[in-house]
Amino acid sequence: MGRRRPFLLFGTPLLVVAYVSLWFPPTPAESPANTAYLICMYVFFGLVTATVTTPYQASIPEITTTPRQRFQLTAAGGIFAIFGHILAAFIGPLIVRSTLDGMS
Repeated sequence: MGRRRPFLLFGTPLLVVAYVSLWFPPTPAESPANTAYLICMYVFFGLVTATVTTPYQASIPEITTTPRQRFQLTAAGGIFAIFGHILAAFIGPLIVRSTLDGMS
């Protein structure tokens, strides 16, 4: 398994759960409970993100052999991250809208 792979394998599903949880507050209306929930979920999301991305970044020198490959790999990761953020920016509001539509 290695020393980094367990963090990637077990952290990635937690990362998905943390992200999705951000979009499902405990109550449908504004409330202090939602504020506390959002703070807790945001901290959890940040911790899990660090748990996954730190071992991945640390493994880059082990999975590449030249500086050029390292650059190409990190550049590709950056490009995919940008597209992932754009996709998340569109999916999040759609999840909220579908949740609110289901409550009415």
